[in-house]
Amino acid sequence: MNLRRGQARPAPVDSLTEDPPWVPGPRAGTSGRPAPANPRRADLASLDGDLIAPAAEVRPAMEPGSVETGGDMVPRSPEAVAWQADAPDRARARDARSRSPLGPLLLRLYRVRRMRRLTRRLCERLEGGGMYSATWREILRERHGVEVGRYSYGAILEPGVLPPGTVVGGYCSVGAQLVVRRRDHPTDRPVLHPFFYNSRLGFLSRDTIPADADNPLTIGHDVWIGDRVTILSGCKRIGNGAVIAAGAVVTKDVAPYTIVAGVPARPLRKRLDDETIARLENSRWWEEPLSELIERPPVSGLLG
Repeated sequence: MNLRRGQARPAPVDSLTEDPPWVPGPRAGTSGRPAPANPRRADLASLDGDLIAPAAEVRPAMEPGSVETGGDMVPRSPEAVAWQADAPDRARARDARSRSPLGPLLLRLYRVRRMRRLTRRLCERLEGGGMYSATWREILRERHGVEVGRYSYGAILEPGVLPPGTVVGGYCSVGAQLVVRRRDHPTDRPVLHPFFYNSRLGFLSRDTIPADADNPLTIGHDVWIGDRVTILSGCKRIGNGAVIAAGAVVTKDVAPYTIVAGVPARPLRKRLDDETIARLENSRWWEEPLSELIERPPVSGLLG
């Protein structure tokens, strides 16, 4: 090829990977198919002489969160998309760590009053945090008379927040500054001062009103209690799946799967329909570890 002075030499073309700049578009009267990107790689010719590439199977793009089953694309559930691939194994590892071999030693150490804060920190550090620690739950049960279920967390893990005899189910979420009262000043007596009913003040041989353990509180499974909630002696049971809004003062029992709010707390609505509630209750899913719920969810829609 002859070049005039000052004319740039065209860039070399890779015959196998790059498109030559001179490939024409489809001509009038032809098949209408555009010419292939590289005519040297074409292995078929049309009847009218246009070079075309071999037809390839066109497969639709997979939607995010879909899986291919027998050639068909089936949308995956939100749970399958959102969980990390190793989530069940991670959950099992957490549970395996939740009870330290040093647990018996920590139980004995907690008997020394000045060592109690250190004991709690060690329980949480060795056993994956308060949400998981089995030894700390054993300490609460043996030393404070409080039963706290698996994975429950928040103010209920603080010694002294829950009176003796309180039972809390599993998977509960509890905010800060929870106040629980199991007995009241005797309003039907002439005098209200605790000198006249509380033997711990040193003047009475015994209490003259029922003890905390005589009016125990039971909190069900998967209950959410907001910040600054007060639960008074008139409330004896909070049902499974209930929600207590922040700042509420609870004076009566709370029905399962019911949202309550206000001072005093009043029911706002049920969280779920009756069919879903029945399936949850029948499954007793709270008895299972997290790894089982990830692999075999009790109901659909757990993650939205």
